[in-house]
Amino acid sequence: ATGATGAGGAMAAPAAVAQMPGSAAPDEQAARVAGEPGAEGGAADAKAVARPASKRRSHIIPEGVRELEDSWLAAQTPEKTPEVRVRPRASSLPGKSSLTLAMGGLQALVSGAKGPFQGGPHEACLLGITKVRGLAPIIEPEFKEKAVQHSGSASEDVTRSHLAQAGISFSCSKGRKPELPNQDNFFVARAGKFTLCCVADGHGKDGHWASHWTCKFVLRLLLEDITESQALPSDETLNTIFETTHKELVHTQTRRFDLMLSGTTLSVCVVDNESEQLVMAWAGDSRCALGRSGEKKKGKTECVADSTDHKPNDPKERLRIVSNGGEVILLPGDVPHRVFNKGCDYPGLAMSRAVGDLVAHSVGVIHEPSLRRLKFQKGDVLLCCSDGVWEFLNSEEALDKVMKCGRKKSDQAVQKLVSDARDKWLEECAES
Repeated sequence: ATGATGAGGAMAAPAAVAQMPGSAAPDEQAARVAGEPGAEGGAADAKAVARPASKRRSHIIPEGVRELEDSWLAAQTPEKTPEVRVRPRASSLPGKSSLTLAMGGLQALVSGAKGPFQGGPHEACLLGITKVRGLAPIIEPEFKEKAVQHSGSASEDVTRSHLAQAGISFSCSKGRKPELPNQDNFFVARAGKFTLCCVADGHGKDGHWASHWTCKFVLRLLLEDITESQALPSDETLNTIFETTHKELVHTQTRRFDLMLSGTTLSVCVVDNESEQLVMAWAGDSRCALGRSGEKKKGKTECVADSTDHKPNDPKERLRIVSNGGEVILLPGDVPHRVFNKGCDYPGLAMSRAVGDLVAHSVGVIHEPSLRRLKFQKGDVLLCCSDGVWEFLNSEEALDKVMKCGRKKSDQAVQKLVSDARDKWLEECAES
């Protein structure tokens, strides 16, 4: 879920994905999607450079952003565009067992309405999209749910019904940034014994395009991999998917949008319902959390494990950023620590890993994912949400809200999760 807030009371869209792993039977699994907010604070660093105040926003957009991007680009040394080898499946190109795609090849494959879904067979899939009018993105009304594309069933309603029967529910709604569309995105899919969940929380003036294309790329690549291997993706495969997605996004932006100060988080969960195992891969602060009814806590939901948010004030992340010419600052009155070019008022990114964000990448921000493999059991619940949820609810609180609603009311559970996070954000805005 996303619910980033900023100056002027702007609240970004919410998006989250979760799954309630159950027994080996596919129809006893559940996945949900929810909404966004912010980051953790800490001791402030002294700084002479004047920087714009921005409470909770994932990204600061300074004045003169276009001039800033032009000057930064001019200072860079041009590099030859590398080729990315994408291991295709039979569905990619009938009659061929392998294919080397030059940069832009993956973007071409997923551009059509059916392209992202053609990585492999699946029973049901919903993919969030940014809709356009002409060449401009359509800005949705406040709190309106994100538009989706469906696959695997005759209609969107049938697809939603199929997912709901499997316990998979989601919510991704527009927030209160009047100048931008919903920048969160997601997908959920059932493919044989697998459930796929993804959340991408865009930030910056073109963050909606970053999350839009990122989800398309990742869905295609994941479907290809599980179709061929019939196993959870390996660590090497997941690292390659994140690397390919970042490079392909950079190539796509040269014609469609700008990634100098825009990018997205990326969190992926793949669940094998037969072996009762799952893998989390993430870059940024869209957290994934596995919950279980805990006997030790007298019925209260226990967080078995969750992903660790990639924050700039983490000692290891901070060291990498400082070693690459950046600095990590907590601005007066701000909530998250931010990444800046040393002595500059940009990029102001509130996370240490992301896809896109080329200026931030020049000072130590990376898109390499962290990975976690877990064993689950029947009755567990898996949440994958943007920081709009985690800003105001910790992992156990969010998991407990969903668990108490039960599998049959998973849609209501996700809606409540998003609305509760939104209400807490609005309360904070009113108090400030």
